[in-house]
Amino acid sequence: MAVYTIPPPPPMNVKDDVSTNWKLFRQAWEYYVTATELNKKSKEVQAGALCSVMGLECVKVMNSLTTLSAEDKCDPGKILTALGNHFMPQKHLLFERVKFGFANQTEHETIDQYVVRLRQLAESCEFEGLCETLIRDRLVIGTRDSATRDRLLRERPVPGLTRCIEALRASELSRTHQEQLKDAVSDS
Repeated sequence: MAVYTIPPPPPMNVKDDVSTNWKLFRQAWEYYVTATELNKKSKEVQAGALCSVMGLECVKVMNSLTTLSAEDKCDPGKILTALGNHFMPQKHLLFERVKFGFANQTEHETIDQYVVRLRQLAESCEFEGLCETLIRDRLVIGTRDSATRDRLLRERPVPGLTRCIEALRASELSRTHQEQLKDAVSDS
């Protein structure tokens, strides 16, 4: 049987977008705990591993939290909850939706990168059953590819998110191929 050495997650980045950084760190930590079977160890061992992995800057934040007693710092669940409350302040739903509503594709952003960004923004918008439809709408409205946007708006029945992504990807790939051909012809 093969033995795997699983690297711990990178330290928590306590700068920039701490809310997103915390979600990613927490997710990576949960995967790590499961993969290494750390969850079978005592709470003290788990807490020690967590504090070692989270990085010094995050430990400083943890030490500054008055909600954590010395005893709580030996319980990974209590540490994660306290840090989560610190890094994930109450969101303002209207603000989150406005951010989503203004999200346009940037100059060097591919369609796939734009879709990932829209999905990330939509996570905090509580769109529930309308999520895919609203992402589709924002994608079509916010794409830099006006020709494909116009073509999608003419399609009947109204295309779903997958069809819109496929059409925009195909157009993006076609433009890339045209540029490569143009460069190849000019080099000859």
